[in-house]
Amino acid sequence: MTPEAFALNAIDQAIDDDWAEDIAALEEYDRTGVSYSVEEVMAELRANVEARQAQRK
Repeated sequence: MTPEAFALNAIDQAIDDDWAEDIAALEEYDRTGVSYSVEEVMAELRANVEARQAQRK
């Protein structure tokens, strides 16, 4: 698969994704006014991945 075909496929999938999760997040923000930075989300994701890896050892 060419890089162009891969990119077009990824864009197509992103456009067709279910928006329910995004809408729920927006509704939660509208309700609470609480938002999270990308840095906060990535730090939590990293911590969760590291915790799961530690459980497997």
